[in-house]
Amino acid sequence: MLYDLEEIKAEFKGLEWEYAFSGEVHLEEGEGHRGPAHVVRLVGKKLAK
Repeated sequence: MLYDLEEIKAEFKGLEWEYAFSGEVHLEEGEGHRGPAHVVRLVGKKLAK
């Protein structure tokens, strides 16, 4: 795996994480992008100062 969820979260300090997922999914995104894949997905919002 190229990226680790906690390493990526550490690179974006000051965000509130609404969704964080690291795991295997099944992709159906067109030719060459089908089948099992390991992904890291994050959704965050910037905290108000």
